[in-house]
Amino acid sequence: MAASKARSRPANDAATASEDDDLLGGEIISSDATTPSRADFQASRRRDLNVEARQQAAIVEFIRAVAPDLLVFHPANGGWRSTAEGARFKWLGVVAGIPDLVVVARNGASYFIEVKTERGNLSEAQRAIRDRLMAMRVPYTVARSIDDVRRAFSIWGIKTREVAR
Repeated sequence: MAASKARSRPANDAATASEDDDLLGGEIISSDATTPSRADFQASRRRDLNVEARQQAAIVEFIRAVAPDLLVFHPANGGWRSTAEGARFKWLGVVAGIPDLVVVARNGASYFIEVKTERGNLSEAQRAIRDRLMAMRVPYTVARSIDDVRRAFSIWGIKTREVAR
């Protein structure tokens, strides 16, 4: 069993802490094969970039299950693109800040849902689109959970199978 020494640093010195340090201020040193490597530790601390995508997929699945008469879709505006591809998409009509989900009812009414994580914030472009839609009296909401969608549907008067029970 190999012993490892940790660097000494004041516990509250957050300015000098890095991803290579454990919560107690010591450098992480792998001493044997059963101890997670530095790369494993760093990977576990990275932000999960798919949280919002999974949340959005769950919301789409929920809407399709409880309100099958609605059309719900994602306008694929987002993602990383080359400069040329971005210019082409803009030329074709892509608008920055368009909400993640569009819901269309049988009567033709449209509703817009921007999906965000609990700590996610709207970008400047998303705020501009939100303000424009709201000025036009178009139903819009930011959903951080399925419960937020339930509340929005209730406010918008959208009946679901849940309500019908």
